[in-house]
Amino acid sequence: MDKQKVYKCTEETRTKLIETITKLFRKEGFSNITVRQICQAANVSSGSFYHHFQSKENLALVAYERVEKLLTEQQLPAANALSPLEGLHAMMVLPVKVAMKEGRQVMQEYYTLILKKVFPPELSSERPFFSGLESQLLRLQKEGLLREHLSTRQLAFHCMRHIRGLIFHWTIDEKERELLPIFERDFQVLIHGILK
Repeated sequence: MDKQKVYKCTEETRTKLIETITKLFRKEGFSNITVRQICQAANVSSGSFYHHFQSKENLALVAYERVEKLLTEQQLPAANALSPLEGLHAMMVLPVKVAMKEGRQVMQEYYTLILKKVFPPELSSERPFFSGLESQLLRLQKEGLLREHLSTRQLAFHCMRHIRGLIFHWTIDEKERELLPIFERDFQVLIHGILK
């Protein structure tokens, strides 16, 4: 059999499984779906599933990483076309907009997976979103707009922690209706602290 045809088939199966768990996650919630349901919805065998992924949790992590990478890659060119400050805003507001679009239930499932260590809890500089944030901070630094004692790496971690905390609080506090105005207020406080 042609190796390229086999590779294409296996990549199509992998992609189908990733897309399927993403849809089911939004519709049913992670804890309510099984490998069997994923396979049925994707129209693949359980053997094919386990050829690509060790578990439902492993598939969920790969799907999450894929979504983060795609969103960051889509947002970064637009952010780079803006002023450095507007670019930083565009990158930081991205997860806020995603959270609002997905809604509290999906975000609760997401944070539950972090707490259960299905998704890594650490904020890694290897993540595409971190690189996107740091690239905008580097632009601010090159323009001479950042305070000298601030490291772009440390600031990127601070921004990630802040966004995670902001979205987490919105996720668990039903009284908080609108997330975007809170983000905008907090962004202004951040900018006041980091700019010259």
